[in-house]
Amino acid sequence: MIIQTDTTISDVCSENITVAENVVLTIKGICSQMVLASPHSKVIVIGICNELEVSKNSFAEINGTVHHLLNNGNIVISGTVTNLEDLSSNAIIKSGAFVNGKSIN
Repeated sequence: MIIQTDTTISDVCSENITVAENVVLTIKGICSQMVLASPHSKVIVIGICNELEVSKNSFAEINGTVHHLLNNGNIVISGTVTNLEDLSSNAIIKSGAFVNGKSIN
């Protein structure tokens, strides 16, 4: 599924999702598949996301839970990320977050 307008997912989504450029996707429910943030897009996770890939020049804000996060862009984490692969090193991890099995103080 391709998201081409600003969208909020409040329930369960079991499809792979691509967020188009200049679009904001807010996940308040559960995404059980892969979410790809295209360049110049934004993903806000308040609920649960199984797998999130943040492309170069895109942004993600994690307040909920992401099981696998591949970051090539920019992220701010104040929630839980079970497995963070940060290839860009543009990650801000706030106090109280839980990343790769460790609590951040």
